[in-house]
Amino acid sequence: MDGAAGKCRHEGIDANDWIYQTWAYERHDVGTTAGFVGDTAKALSSIKARTLILTGTKDLLNPEFEPIAMGKNIPRVKMVTISPGTVTGHAAAAGSVASDVHFLDQEIGAFLRDGLAHRRRISTTLAQCVCATVFQGFAFGSTDTAERAAAG
Repeated sequence: MDGAAGKCRHEGIDANDWIYQTWAYERHDVGTTAGFVGDTAKALSSIKARTLILTGTKDLLNPEFEPIAMGKNIPRVKMVTISPGTVTGHAAAAGSVASDVHFLDQEIGAFLRDGLAHRRRISTTLAQCVCATVFQGFAFGSTDTAERAAAG
């Protein structure tokens, strides 16, 4: 054991970190959030934000079937397999394989750009609605109100 622990320390891997991560995985369940009474699917279905789930392949710590199953409960989810055909799993986010980094950059960038485009469309629509409402308010308001608005 001392040899393995020494090797882990030498390679920058902390075995205690792995233990704490495992405990966190075991204990984290959004279904335990107040109001969901342990119903994970109900908690996930309450997510209103656009959600991107990136899954690794052949990942022993984070098997692909788990995020895929959970993603089916999130209304506005985009599911993407990280670099299909590779076996880097969740380690793809570590930055050690250039093709994984490129893949993640492309997918996350596209997801964020889509979100910004959607927000711009909403902002434009809201601005048009506000302008129309203000215009109607002046058009149907008193002459005095319309004259003050025209004067600036």
